[in-house]
Amino acid sequence: MNLLAKITSWIFLPLFAPVYALLILFYLPVSPVLAADNSTLYGLNPPAKWLLINLFFALSFLAPAITLFVLFLQKRITTLMLADRKERIFPSIMVNVYAILLLLLLLRLLPKEMSGYAFIIGLSFGSFLAVLIATIITTRWKISLHAVGMGILTGTVFTYFLHLGQYPVWLVPAVIFISGFVLSMRMVLKAHDLSQLFAGYALGFLATNLSIQALIYFL
Repeated sequence: MNLLAKITSWIFLPLFAPVYALLILFYLPVSPVLAADNSTLYGLNPPAKWLLINLFFALSFLAPAITLFVLFLQKRITTLMLADRKERIFPSIMVNVYAILLLLLLLRLLPKEMSGYAFIIGLSFGSFLAVLIATIITTRWKISLHAVGMGILTGTVFTYFLHLGQYPVWLVPAVIFISGFVLSMRMVLKAHDLSQLFAGYALGFLATNLSIQALIYFL
């Protein structure tokens, strides 16, 4: 069971959450009616999808992962999973720096009239907001970053398809089930207690949900 928990923790690293969310929004087939809706991302042209995936991958995952590896080689952190709460603070700050850079690039590159603009910017800003709040909390308490990541994923998918008003009936329950499985595996590893997991999940969900909803309302 411990091996399964470790594999699950690596597959669903918090750094992957925005990328996974983007892949679902881009490539999950929707009905022809929804595909023609200019607020969806399914019909976005392939070069635009590829550019956005690369940007999110580079600044949400690759740059933070390289930073973690360098800190590990320098022995400034003891594990790549950041088991020690105090060791999480500086890497989390760097993740926020990369998140700000990603958001600035998106705001500069993407036209507001682009299909699904609010969801792309909302995912970026919501992820940044969730990690920023988690970083502040981490100075005092070990909130679960894996739970924050799964909350970001769930919040984005839920809000996207809620806005469309029609979606594959299995999708949201499947994402919630996977989130519950990931969080339970963190408990198997004794990495967090239930309150730390619940707080992280709620933070990630609300940050992305409210960010996207606000952008839809104001744009």
